Amino acid sequence: MLLVWGIFTPGSTELQSAFKYAISLHNKNESSRFQVEPITDVIDTNDPFRFTRQTMVDI
Repeated sequence: MLLVWGIFTPGSTELQSAFKYAISLHNKNESSRFQVEPITDVIDTNDPFRFTRQTMVDI
């Protein structure tokens, strides 16, 4: 299982849905050699300190 992080801004629900949908399509593909688990986080990028801190916590 491969973890894939998606970092999104508040109000980007369409982008989050597209990200999760793409991961779902990959996981349903029988020729995929591995499965992917999406991890999403919503961060206000106007606060660079919080953005950096949250990114490091997620890793």
